[in-house]
Amino acid sequence: MPRIAMSRSCGVLGALLCLSWAVGCEQRAPLPTDEATQTAPIVRTRPRVRLASGADHSLAIRPDGTVWAAGRNDFGQLGTGGYDSTSTPVQVQSLTGAVSVSGGTAHSVALRSDGTVWAWGDNWMGQLGDGTNLTRRTPVQVQGLDRVTSVSAGRDHTLAA
Repeated sequence: MPRIAMSRSCGVLGALLCLSWAVGCEQRAPLPTDEATQTAPIVRTRPRVRLASGADHSLAIRPDGTVWAAGRNDFGQLGTGGYDSTSTPVQVQSLTGAVSVSGGTAHSVALRSDGTVWAWGDNWMGQLGDGTNLTRRTPVQVQGLDRVTSVSAGRDHTLAA
C-alpha cells in the first residue's frame, strides 16, 4: 500500500494533542476501582504511559480509559477500522479500560486494566502477536497474555512484561 504524504504540521501533533486533550493528559487521573481492576496486578504497578507516539501517529488515553489517535493511518495504526489519516483525534474502536499505550512504526499496542494486551496496525513482521502477518485496522487481543503490567512497541516488534 503506498504511503501518503502528511503535512509537516503533523510533526508537532504530539504537542498539539497534549494541549487539545489537556484534561485527558492528566497523569494523576485515578484508575477505575471496579472489582476486576482491584485484583489485577496492573493496579499495584500503576503504569502512567497515557501518551505515546509512533513514527507518524500519536496515541492518548482519556480518563475514561478510551484510546484516541491521530496522524498517519496507512496501515490501520489509528484503529478506526479504515485507512484514512487524520490530524483530528479519533477514538480507537472497541477498546476501553486502557491504562498504557505505545506506538511502533505503523502499529499500536494498548494494555488494559485487566492485564490484557491489544494490538492493531501493520503486522508484516508479526509484531501484533496474533499469529498472523495480517494488517489489523482495529484492536485484536493478543492471546496467551494476561497479568501483563507493561507494553512497548518498537519499529517492527512489540514487548509485553
